[in-house]
Amino acid sequence: MTKSNLNNEEKKTKEKRKQKGSLVVSKDEFFRLRPVMSPYVTQRKKTEEDLLLELDLRELKKRSFLKRLFPTPDTKKVQLDKLGMEVFLLCDGKHKVKDIIKIFQEKYRLTPTETEISIKKYLMSLTKRHLVGFVIPEKIAQRNLSSGEVIENIILESE
Repeated sequence: MTKSNLNNEEKKTKEKRKQKGSLVVSKDEFFRLRPVMSPYVTQRKKTEEDLLLELDLRELKKRSFLKRLFPTPDTKKVQLDKLGMEVFLLCDGKHKVKDIIKIFQEKYRLTPTETEISIKKYLMSLTKRHLVGFVIPEKIAQRNLSSGEVIENIILESE
């Protein structure tokens, strides 16, 4: 990477840190986070092959002016396949991201890099869909946020 590319990456990271409610974490810090299921998610139907979830959007609507202005459904259904269901069910607040990666690496005999990338992307997509949140160690939260600020978004430094 050239020097100008490094400077651009540093600028992007600083801009992301300025976003209100965003927490920028390193790869190592991300692996120490504990994913948890959203309190707004209900498991509707579980089989061996898939899992049907229902997300209650009423609480999320309160945050958005546009969602209050334009009528939208109160719930959203999401169906996870077998692998997605396995990851989702491990989001219990007891397992760290690195534990989930290790479980999948051993179970499916994947390379460490392959597993890390897949699990990281999947957890971030679940987060964006409000299905999963993270228990964030106090050290990490205090470093980036002012007191009382709510974390709404996690950004990885490498993105």
